[in-house]
Amino acid sequence: MKKPTQTMKTKIVFTIALLLIGARAVQGQELEYFKDETTFKYGFKDRSGKIVIPAKYEGAMPFQDGLAIISLNGKKGYIDKAGKEIIKPKYDGALSFFEGIAQITLNGKKGLIDKTGKEIVAPTYDQIQSFTDGYAIVVKNVSPISRKYGFIAQTGIEIVEPKYDQAFRFSEGMARVALRDESGYKFGFIDKTGKEIIPLKYSIASDFKDGKAHVRISDSAFRYIDKTGKEVK
Repeated sequence: MKKPTQTMKTKIVFTIALLLIGARAVQGQELEYFKDETTFKYGFKDRSGKIVIPAKYEGAMPFQDGLAIISLNGKKGYIDKAGKEIIKPKYDGALSFFEGIAQITLNGKKGLIDKTGKEIVAPTYDQIQSFTDGYAIVVKNVSPISRKYGFIAQTGIEIVEPKYDQAFRFSEGMARVALRDESGYKFGFIDKTGKEIIPLKYSIASDFKDGKAHVRISDSAFRYIDKTGKEVK
């Protein structure tokens, strides 16, 4: 078998370089979806009106974070700007990617995937709120009128299983949570590991700001506490 000559090697390198440049050009172009008024299918075209991805989908959304949601046979998936199905249509619902993560719905449950289609969070929750400072509140319905709240990290790790009757976003590293009894809600605070730092004993509490939270300690008395639960001025 003949060994490739220097000229052949140069041609191969040049061809690969052209393919890479072409792929980058495709991924970098601005595309918008359109509807074919004859077939009622959706595709994508560039700013000049040239069709880049043929109209073959039942639905489509704008590209975000390099991928677009498409619908086929009643299921949703994602394509790149070359029209390649990066994540095959298999979900009942899907949201656009943001910072490399997208929320999907399967059999009525919410989960999270990355841009390769890997499930970061399996679809087990009834609601996943947006991430703030790397953490999101998750919800599970325990009955038609009762919900439980917990927390997940952006890595997909569940740091607090859904067990609280109320939960609020982290502020200064602490999140306000509550359980309800016959007398009403009792608020306390957890840290980002899920540990209850301040016991759930306040009927009213605010989020932490400048290292302090405002809490009600009796029917008519309010105080400020620090992050250890100690009363401060």
